[in-house]
Amino acid sequence: MKKILLASCVAAISAGVNAELTPLSEYELHSVTGQAGVNIELDLGIEIGEIRYTDTEVITQEIIFVDDGNGNLIEQTIDVSDGDGGSFSIKDLKIGGENKSRWFDYNNIVSNPSDNLDEVIFEIDIQSDGALVVSGNPTSGNFIDYKITTGAISTLDSSGDEAVRLVDSFSMIGLAAGLLMKVEPDGNKVILSADIAIEDMDIDASTNGLAFEDVTVAGANYIEEVETFGKSKPLSWAFALGLILTPEEDSVNIELLPTVMDIVAPKVTVGDGLVGAISINDLALNNISFKISGRD
Repeated sequence: MKKILLASCVAAISAGVNAELTPLSEYELHSVTGQAGVNIELDLGIEIGEIRYTDTEVITQEIIFVDDGNGNLIEQTIDVSDGDGGSFSIKDLKIGGENKSRWFDYNNIVSNPSDNLDEVIFEIDIQSDGALVVSGNPTSGNFIDYKITTGAISTLDSSGDEAVRLVDSFSMIGLAAGLLMKVEPDGNKVILSADIAIEDMDIDASTNGLAFEDVTVAGANYIEEVETFGKSKPLSWAFALGLILTPEEDSVNIELLPTVMDIVAPKVTVGDGLVGAISINDLALNNISFKISGRD
């Protein structure tokens, strides 16, 4: 990847960390979208009954020799399973908007609250070198509200029956100033960047004796500003999130761009009782990368 592009990504991430939610037009990378292209206005609500990934069972044949009872060895061919065949399931996935206008104790942040993911315009440009650039921003100049919920998240056995319940339900609502995606022609490298805030996230894993309620994930100065000013003035809501996807011959390498965030979990339940609150101040994610590949 060109050094200037990486520097722009890092600069974009750093700029978003300590600022309020700000439209992505302030990002350096956004300058590449100021050309003629295709604009798409988005208004959608998505409901999916189940997403299921199955670790396909592989059957191979092996030759063994067995005694026929008379001291003679007879060649036999048997089927041998690799032991896979289970699945990972996410039920009742819904993606849309949150129908409210008050966010982080401020009114009229979202101009047209609804249950859909709307008031978003995507600008699509193709540069002279063939790179594809897609930017998404609020149509009204305010912010994009989003809501993501699921039902049970589980593993299933090869018969399709639930084996391990990981999460009973998940819910997350928040705001986004926008997003940017660039697909590089060199190796189809994909760069993603977004400026977001999570106002309320609930993770119900009561089956496993754990639950988190009303979790907020925001910018690096959020905790200090709430402690000093309450919510009587604009806060550093946003944290920037970015990653680079690089396909390789038999795998995909994922690199997270540096970011800093505050996490506030006011209600943490273990077993049958509320154990208290957890705050994580200035959680820095640096130099994180991992590789995903199939198994032979």
